Amino acid sequence: MSKSISSEISILIADDHPIFRQGLKQLIEKEPGLRVVAEADNGESAIELIKSHSPLVAILDLDIPRLDGFSVTRNVKELKLPTRVVVLTMHKDELHVNQAIDL
Repeated sequence: MSKSISSEISILIADDHPIFRQGLKQLIEKEPGLRVVAEADNGESAIELIKSHSPLVAILDLDIPRLDGFSVTRNVKELKLPTRVVVLTMHKDELHVNQAIDL
């Protein structure tokens, strides 16, 4: 039985640093079964791309322009979108970590 395309994990990356986005995309796509279907450089674009591409996973930087990663995560939750969120951040403080986990 051949592996179907539906077994791929589709991913959106949202980060405002293009070099970081490109590097992360290359790392992700080296792994079998993972595919980046969209990239966003701000939170508003991330929400629109999540709606239109329905990725299984969204990798979000907390510090992106227009809508931060927290706001994007809240929107995904409020809109009941099936996308799971993974948060990336350089923040080490407990407040940011706890807020991300709560969302």
